[in-house]
Amino acid sequence: HYFYTWVTSRYPSIRRPLKAQNLPSVDHLYLDINGVLYNCSKDSSVLFKDLLNGKKMHEIFSHILNYLNMIINKIKPKKT
Repeated sequence: HYFYTWVTSRYPSIRRPLKAQNLPSVDHLYLDINGVLYNCSKDSSVLFKDLLNGKKMHEIFSHILNYLNMIINKIKPKKT
């Protein structure tokens, strides 16, 4: 949560909606995994919120990894 706040306050233009037809060319993709985990456990609009109730940990991590793979495959970083 704090990393996201720091990055967006320091680089305000970094936060903008992505459109499939206008994805930027990205050399290095850095993800705030803490932010992903936080959103998956706290935000009711998150895709996998229902999986946190009564599911085994390996199932939750599997879905989180699938979500991360979706982000990486959509952005397609060229180097890292």
